[in-house]
Amino acid sequence: MDRSALPEPDTGPDPARVAPATDAELLVAAVWAEVLERPEVWAGDDFFALGGASFAATRVAARLREMLQVAVPVRLLFDRPVLAGFAAALEELLAAELTEGNEG
Repeated sequence: MDRSALPEPDTGPDPARVAPATDAELLVAAVWAEVLERPEVWAGDDFFALGGASFAATRVAARLREMLQVAVPVRLLFDRPVLAGFAAALEELLAAELTEGNEG
């Protein structure tokens, strides 16, 4: 049997190439793609591995702040540089903001 003629085994989807799924992931992906001038961004992408730096992180935070009307600390991107994690942290930030708004 010629093993070199066999197809490569399917190991499942590449975790770095999972499409953004939640509304927050889709929003963050759009902003990252705009700021980093990339045609597409995946849920497993790391902002800094894509070429992001501190100035770009500041632009992301400002853009999200403008869109969501909530303060998005730049530090959040440094703490959670992978898109899915950053989007989840952004959702937590929004939920906390809503909770505070309902209490006051």
